[in-house]
Order: sequence, then C-alpha cells, then structure tokens
Amino acid sequence: MQIATTISFIGLAISSIAFYFSIKSHRETTGVTLFLAFTDRYEKLLSELRPILEKDNPILSEPDSLILIQYLNLCSVEYFSRKKLPKGVWEIWEEEICENLQKPIFRHYKLSDSQKHYNEFFAWVNEKLK
Repeated sequence: MQIATTISFIGLAISSIAFYFSIKSHRETTGVTLFLAFTDRYEKLLSELRPILEKDNPILSEPDSLILIQYLNLCSVEYFSRKKLPKGVWEIWEEEICENLQKPIFRHYKLSDSQKHYNEFFAWVNEKLK
C-alpha cells in the first residue's frame, strides 16, 4: 500500500512539474507573439509617424491626427500588455514612448472625449510628462 501511495505521489509531482512548464512555455509564446505583433504595427506606422513627431506646429491635419491617434492606441495596448511581454521589452518600449511623448507636438495635443476611456494609460502618460 505504501508503494502505491509513493508512486501516486511521484506521478502527481511529475504531472505538476509538467503542468508548470507547459504554462510557462505558453506565457513565453504569448509574449513573443505580442512582441512581434506590436513591432509589426509600429513599423507600419513609423514612416508616417516620424515627420509628425518632429512638428512644432500644434495644428495637425486630419490624416496626421489619425496617425497620432493610431500611435497612442498602439502605446496604450502595449502599456496594458506590458506584463505579458518578454522581460525587458516593456522597459525598452517605455523609454521610447516617453522620449516621443516629450516631443513638442504632444504638448499641444488634446485628448478627445472618445479617448478618455484610456484613463489609466493617460494617467501614466501624464505622470511621464511631468
């Protein structure tokens, strides 16, 4: 009887370890998938975003305004997904987002009511702009 209990315990321990590594592997895969998706979205925006970020003029055309909104939306998704990203990735992205938020265009940009549902993200942004 004691041998059966020992074997059951060993089986349970092995199953628990296998389950742990399965979850860990899934999280890593999810993080890499998010990283690739966000990087792809950023690369597609970058050519249009860069000239907008360099503007001193607070008046944006509608297309420029939409690009800026797309960028802020991407940043907010990255912000809310930061705990799922591979270690160190968020810190790199955070630094770049903060650098971009220091650009003059963001000093003039006002949030519309439709964007205020990102309260936690914009609270973080405002904290970084201080």
